[in-house]
Amino acid sequence: MTRLIARPKTVTVDLDPEPALAGQTAELVQLADHIVVENETESVQASAFLKRVQVLRRFVSGVYKTAKSPLADAKRRLDAQEKSLLDPLRRAESEVMGTILTFRNAEEARREDAAATALEATVVARLD
Repeated sequence: MTRLIARPKTVTVDLDPEPALAGQTAELVQLADHIVVENETESVQASAFLKRVQVLRRFVSGVYKTAKSPLADAKRRLDAQEKSLLDPLRRAESEVMGTILTFRNAEEARREDAAATALEATVVARLD
């Protein structure tokens, strides 16, 4: 009997970076390497440049957050499916291990009891 555990759903993600974003990023990084602040005017210009960098950073983060959303949803579903299968198996494993341990402890107690009885019989036999 074949049982379908998960309903496969294709999630397609374009892993190639957006050329325009890559170009803008490279341009801003290159310009950042040449920023020098030695007076108030340069400080104001650097602040304006910083805003451009921050706007692009937020935009890039937003693009990738949107792109990763289906993947994150799929991962949550997979994790839930995995947990729903593993939890009962872990419980079963613990129960069987407990049963084995109970048996082994009882066997050990029987052996100790038999050894104590044999020792007592030997001591009584020697005393008689």
